[in-house]
Amino acid sequence: MTTPTKETRLTFEQALQELEQITADIENGAMPLEEVVAAYERGVKLLAVCRKKLGDAREALDKLDGGAQKPDTND
Repeated sequence: MTTPTKETRLTFEQALQELEQITADIENGAMPLEEVVAAYERGVKLLAVCRKKLGDAREALDKLDGGAQKPDTND
């Protein structure tokens, strides 16, 4: 079992909010290059957390409805 990181302890909403703030800060253009790199690195970690949590939620919903809502790929 892996040890929870600072990022994985966040809720999806917390991670997304922080990611949005990082994006806004970087887009503002007022950060020194070193801070931009560090913020980008943090953003990559937060994005991975968001994707993982969304994937977990999708799997849970698929289990609940028995896969009945899966799209038909024969179109």
